[in-house]
Amino acid sequence: MVEIFEELKKEHHLVLEMLDKIQKTGDRNGETMKKLSQNLTVHMNGEEKYLYPELMEFKEIYEMIFEAYEEHELADKIFR
Repeated sequence: MVEIFEELKKEHHLVLEMLDKIQKTGDRNGETMKKLSQNLTVHMNGEEKYLYPELMEFKEIYEMIFEAYEEHELADKIFR
């Protein structure tokens, strides 16, 4: 399970780098945006399949988990 979390952390870093590149170049329709969309889809699926179900046992963070699901829904709508 630790490997999955490490991979998700790497993906977070990669996504932030791509967002930074898009912001700096202003290119919202180029290759970086396509890669971002692909990476986010894989990343969000991983979080929803492996991370969030594990975290649901901690009642004190339910709200954070549901907010994360909402963020994923929004990102999904943006990149469709």
